[in-house]
Amino acid sequence: MSKTITFSASKGGVGKTTMTFNFASYLVQKGYRVLLVDSDYQGNLSSTFESYTNQNTLYDVFTDGLAKIRTINSNLSLLPASPHLDELEGTLQSKSNKNFLMMIFFHYLIFLYNYYNFEKYFVFFYFLLFCFHFLFWELFDLNLIFWIE
Repeated sequence: MSKTITFSASKGGVGKTTMTFNFASYLVQKGYRVLLVDSDYQGNLSSTFESYTNQNTLYDVFTDGLAKIRTINSNLSLLPASPHLDELEGTLQSKSNKNFLMMIFFHYLIFLYNYYNFEKYFVFFYFLLFCFHFLFWELFDLNLIFWIE
């Protein structure tokens, strides 16, 4: 069974990126498989792994694009941030399922991996979510809460 841990604070400069990076490193060192989800439009965590981009990012989870989980090493993967994340509030206003998009994305991935018998490649013991306080905080929090449940 996997565990989800969220690193979030509404104030900048309090060590969210550093804490997330260090805790992920610790878990990987202990032999756990970890998926990092970077929701900071500034992308500092993604930049640490040279994965800050506009293509196939967390932004695509919310906009019907193709999001791609990057493999950093055998025990660490990343769903990177996009500089467009700060534009999501306006983009999602008219979507009736806006609070469930992240949950739908991960359930779909799990279905695909199980259907094609690739579950051994998608077993994460820890999901570490790095959150930044941006304009649609409530919307993003709801997505995280529904996904974690």
